[in-house]
Amino acid sequence: MITAFLFAIYPMSIYSVKLLTDEHLFLPVWYGGLYFLIRMLDGRKVPLDWLWLGLIFGYATMIRTHTIFMPFVVGLTFWLLKRPVKEVAAKLILVVVVMNLINLPWVIRNYKAWGVPVLYTATASFVYAQVNSTATPEGGGHIPREGEPGYSPELDEAMRSGNEGEVHRIANREMARWLLNHPGQFLELGISRLLDFMCFNRKSGVWAIWHQYYPGSYDLTKPLPEKLRQFLEESAFAFYYSLFFFWILGIAFLLRRWKALPAVTRNSLLLIGACFLFWFAEHMVIYPDRKYRFPLEPMMLIAASYFLLNLRCPTLIRSIVKKITVKPDNA
Repeated sequence: MITAFLFAIYPMSIYSVKLLTDEHLFLPVWYGGLYFLIRMLDGRKVPLDWLWLGLIFGYATMIRTHTIFMPFVVGLTFWLLKRPVKEVAAKLILVVVVMNLINLPWVIRNYKAWGVPVLYTATASFVYAQVNSTATPEGGGHIPREGEPGYSPELDEAMRSGNEGEVHRIANREMARWLLNHPGQFLELGISRLLDFMCFNRKSGVWAIWHQYYPGSYDLTKPLPEKLRQFLEESAFAFYYSLFFFWILGIAFLLRRWKALPAVTRNSLLLIGACFLFWFAEHMVIYPDRKYRFPLEPMMLIAASYFLLNLRCPTLIRSIVKKITVKPDNA
């Protein structure tokens, strides 16, 4: 209940209500799939579970490509259920197949356009521009030019020819080559991106406000007063930083009491933790747009709520929640 209450007053969830973004469709689909997995960890058995999971996470990945890793989380779920290794592998592969069947129209469209199989929406040239020696933690960078480290005459020629399929093939190769040859530089870049992604600075502003109330993003006849905009931004920063540190402390509390937690709770937390790790791994590669952090924030609130409940004086918090949630006697 505390998590739901905090999310209801969370500035980002309030500010984004007026926006039509992928996140508003993505959240219920992805969370619905995670709920399905958690119920399975609690002992619920569903016929053809791989089919339903593939459909749910396939649609989620069509909305927001980030969840392309979910077959591995499904595999982890069956492994935590102590299923045979062959069954775990089979479920993982079946979910991969169903997820890609959902996105098959993209693959067909891209193959017709470029002559190479490209999953989902972006070609490798877009990603490679963010993963090379010119890339910056904030997400800047470009494909290496002549005279710069990593320059590829073959890629340059393909880009000049306009053959996007060939560009995709060569960019994939060059990106893999850079990662293998510069692991230390990539690790430094990736960690810097994660720090930026988790908002260790304020220079990117608040995305939900930026999309609505910065110059060029709103009706000029109905501007938001500057002082009010600053107040809304400061409120969002204050709430998020409180959430971030409460989340860290909540994780510490959970780890300290790990053995005392019920098995299903531990397994559910491992499942959610795996989602965080995969999401973070993706943002070590792609640019750290903070809008893409929003799907993680409700789950961060879970650990933050656990910390608040376990303060030395949790009675006050419980009483507030009780007053908000308990129905009147005559209801």
